Amino acid sequence: MTHNDKSEEIEESGINATGFDTQETVELEEPPTSVTWGVPELHNELREKGKSLKTAIDEADDYANFLSEHQDSLVVFFTIASELVDEYTENLSVRELMDDKYRNREGTNERAIVNQLSQKSIADLLSHYDVIESDLQDSIKSVHDYRNRLVHDPQKRHRITDLDRLSARIDNVFTVYSRLEREIEAQDKN
Repeated sequence: MTHNDKSEEIEESGINATGFDTQETVELEEPPTSVTWGVPELHNELREKGKSLKTAIDEADDYANFLSEHQDSLVVFFTIASELVDEYTENLSVRELMDDKYRNREGTNERAIVNQLSQKSIADLLSHYDVIESDLQDSIKSVHDYRNRLVHDPQKRHRITDLDRLSARIDNVFTVYSRLEREIEAQDKN
């Protein structure tokens, strides 16, 4: 049954509490994947937000002025970055660390297995087995750590005083992302 069918049932009963556009059709049985979540769209949004933040940093008089106008965009940028890094590291770990006989076994959901690991553990394993270099492992952890601080400790957002360092963190996101992307492209060729 599609979301649209359920919405029609709800509307016929005189109740519309879904909050969704009733013209939209969503298959509820499908688990979310990078295709349904739209990694290319997230990549574009990451690029746009990153450029916008870098421009704002360059034009800011001071950090307080920057934060007053851009703290939400900063949180969104690092959240998207973290999600894309997660997607790529999970993809690499399934491809490189899971034996083909298990990865291709009927009924095996390799993503579910990888999702049982923390992002730190995935990065550690990828580095340990030389799928990624140790400096990339450290950079991945840096992206996640900074995102976690921004999201889980809003008070720390106001402690950002070095806009040059913040700009370097944004550059690090793009470096990590492009290096992971190259790793996946190299694996696709093999």
